[in-house]
Amino acid sequence: MRFSLPTMHLIARFGRNEDGIIQRENLLRSVKRIIELGSKNIDLCMDSVNYRSEQFDNRIMEKILWLKGKHQLSFTAHLPFIYTDISALDEGIREVSVKNIISTINVTKSLGVEVFVLHALGSIAHRFLTAKHPNQMKKKAIIDFRNDILEQANKSIKTICDYIEPERIAIENLPYAPIEIFVSIAEQNGCSYCFDVGHSILIDNDPINFIKENFHNIAIIHLHDVVRSQSGEIFDHQALGKGFAPIKEILALCEKVNLNAPIVIENLNEQTAVLSLQYLKNNNIVI
Repeated sequence: MRFSLPTMHLIARFGRNEDGIIQRENLLRSVKRIIELGSKNIDLCMDSVNYRSEQFDNRIMEKILWLKGKHQLSFTAHLPFIYTDISALDEGIREVSVKNIISTINVTKSLGVEVFVLHALGSIAHRFLTAKHPNQMKKKAIIDFRNDILEQANKSIKTICDYIEPERIAIENLPYAPIEIFVSIAEQNGCSYCFDVGHSILIDNDPINFIKENFHNIAIIHLHDVVRSQSGEIFDHQALGKGFAPIKEILALCEKVNLNAPIVIENLNEQTAVLSLQYLKNNNIVI
């Protein structure tokens, strides 16, 4: 198994460090810190690529490329999603979002990124892909909206895949839609899967069954624990071993099926990531 850590020191993915300071070498600093923590597999968070472009300029990329050679690193990348929506019904927003995705892929070209994680659906999609809608719309109208959104997503992905091999685009399952939707999008476009364990649990999907049935097309896994508050609310992106996700069973299954896909320990800060690494160490799992 190959474990990876995300560039978690870029707070809120927008290029600021933990102190809220924007510096040219924040991304580089995060890569260096991940190496110090013992990982040779690094997941680049790319939301700030157009907002803080100096952190991804040629000088920084050359330094990261040098580190790749020195430490035999491998890279995956999480494509922009916070202000990007390739499923937008507004054609202008959709087109700009696609350009943003393609420019991000180009920025990282020298690093030989193994797989790019893509959110096929934007945040607005949850209004039409969940059971209830805030407006009392007729069922047929909701279905029509859903179909339009999915059509836009597929159109965008087809354009993106003109610039990169489709299998290097991994469609991530999101917590506001049935997982079958993302499997269908991936299959229609020849893409692979990014299986997010926490997102799966949030919609009551069994992560064990999904891996058993789909491991052949999983290119990357986002692994994190989930906890339930006293009020019953569920929170993901928690340290491994701190919640009720079947972490040991998932890792045992990945080993059994000989899954070579990178497993990203998707915690959002170093403190939580260190706890996850300690959990792996305590269970005699080498990163």
